[in-house]
Amino acid sequence: MNTNAMINRIKKIIISPATEWDKIKDEVTVNQDLILKYVLPLTILSGIATFIKYAFFGIKTPFLGTITFPIGTSIVQGIISTLAPILGVIIAAFIINMLAESFNSKKDLNRAFKLVVYSFTPALVAGIISSISFYLSWIVIFGLYGIYLLWIGIDKMMETPEDKKLIYIIVSILVIIVTVIIVSIILGTIFTFLGLSASAVSGIR
Repeated sequence: MNTNAMINRIKKIIISPATEWDKIKDEVTVNQDLILKYVLPLTILSGIATFIKYAFFGIKTPFLGTITFPIGTSIVQGIISTLAPILGVIIAAFIINMLAESFNSKKDLNRAFKLVVYSFTPALVAGIISSISFYLSWIVIFGLYGIYLLWIGIDKMMETPEDKKLIYIIVSILVIIVTVIIVSIILGTIFTFLGLSASAVSGIR
């Protein structure tokens, strides 16, 4: 998927999701390409924007004003912003596919990947925009539009019957949110540990 195709997919899945899900359903796309050619470019932009925000513009706080962070900390935040959504999408797709039969839905890992990846589009776009400026942080609300995309897409992608649709979507949303949070915490902990370890080694030397 080239840049023009990706931008076109983003616009269409947001503006006309019903017809776009029909196209997505019949597309032959491997899971690796969905991650590397769609999710990764968006999370890289988010990571770069996060790094710039932390290092040069800072984070506005109610009592302490604007706080900027060291380059090392800013790089770590940028990496977490890049990797957490990718790992979250992958894990969530596997879990949602694994749960499919519990909701009388079709078990299909590729379709589960498509469902999670494209439903996550508003959150990925909002993450990039909100990282650019404090005054644009409200845009994260746009990420909730992904719930609507999930609602429209789940019966098309997973062939979920109407009476199971609501509960499957609720479970899917919880899986996506919890997965991304847990991955972010784990990555943050790993980088913090590595940072502390590096500091300790430097101190010994």
